[in-house]
Amino acid sequence: MTRRIGWTTLAMFLGLTLIAVAGEKTHCTKQAGDCAKGMAEKLAHAGWLGMATDRSDKGAVTVTAVAAGSPAQSAGFQAGDVLVAIGGVEISDANKEALKAAKKSLVAGGEGSYTVLRQGAKKNLTAKLVAPPRTVLAQWIGEHMLADHAGTQVATK
Repeated sequence: MTRRIGWTTLAMFLGLTLIAVAGEKTHCTKQAGDCAKGMAEKLAHAGWLGMATDRSDKGAVTVTAVAAGSPAQSAGFQAGDVLVAIGGVEISDANKEALKAAKKSLVAGGEGSYTVLRQGAKKNLTAKLVAPPRTVLAQWIGEHMLADHAGTQVATK
């Protein structure tokens, strides 16, 4: 059970940190059940990297933890790395659309390329992405449900 909780905690960000870099959030307007089903279908094929990140006030995305046995660990990510680019696209507010396009290419079975800043030097890392573990999918969907559907009335029979 401890390992399962660890995976869930460490994998809050899609593949990458995709969610951390996603940008502005909009409120979901779908019915909760339809939303959960759609998310499960869509995210099951997303590329999972297996690391947790934190985004600073200035927009820097720092790796805070790397899941044991994950694609991130195999690629050489380390806690403290600062993500600089994804798929050759610099992480910045000015590149939101290009980052969205780069993130769409990060699917299970594919490779992702990343540039990190480590101890003042840039380092390029490549990871073979995998499908997110079920516990990670449950966390992603659950967090969305709490954020956007917690007040939604659920019909009962």
